[in-house]
Amino acid sequence: MKLIDTFEILEGVLYAAVFDKTSYERVNEFRRLINHWTDREYLADYFIRNQEKLQSRFWNEIINGDPAVNVEITKAINWTIEEASEFEEEILKLASGTEKGKTLDDIFKPLHKEIRKESDNAEFKAYGIYENSWLRFYAIRYSENLYFISGGGIKLSKKMQESEDLDLELIKLQKVYNYLFNDPEIDPDLLDKLEG
Repeated sequence: MKLIDTFEILEGVLYAAVFDKTSYERVNEFRRLINHWTDREYLADYFIRNQEKLQSRFWNEIINGDPAVNVEITKAINWTIEEASEFEEEILKLASGTEKGKTLDDIFKPLHKEIRKESDNAEFKAYGIYENSWLRFYAIRYSENLYFISGGGIKLSKKMQESEDLDLELIKLQKVYNYLFNDPEIDPDLLDKLEG
C-alpha cells in the first residue's frame, strides 16, 4: 500500500492521508472511516466477523451493564453509527476552533506511553467521544494543533495487534511519518502551508 496524497480537511490544522489500496477507492482516511462507521452493511459484516471480541465480558458490561448479557450486533451497529456522527462533528468543531477554547490537541493523545502530549512528529490517537469507545483515529502530530490522520478503526481488544486490521494502522502511521519527515518528494505547496 502506497501513500498517494494528502487531503486538506481544514487548512493548517487537519489533513488526512489517501492510500492507493483498491478497496479504499482513493478516499481520504477521515472520510473513509466515517463512511464505514455509518454504513450498516459494513458494520454488520465487521461485527459478525468479530462477534467473539464484541461479546466479551468487557463490552457486554460497557454496553449492556451486565458482563453475562451478550451485546447484540444490531445494538453495536446503532451505537457505532450514533457515536461516529458525534465524533466527526466534534473533530470538525475542534479543528475549526469553534469549540470554546479547545483544539485538536485536546482530543488526540499519544499512541505510546513514552511520548509526551506536547511532542511533535509523533504518533497520536483520538478516541471516540463515548467513554470506553471502540472508535479510533490515528494521526501524526506535525506541530501544535496540526494533525495528519493516517487511518483508524474499531478497536475491540486491548492491543492494536489483536483487533482486525489495526496492525495495518501502525504501518500507515509509519508511511505518513516518512512522507512528512523523510520524503524528498513531499509536495512543496503542502510544506509552504505547514510552515507558513
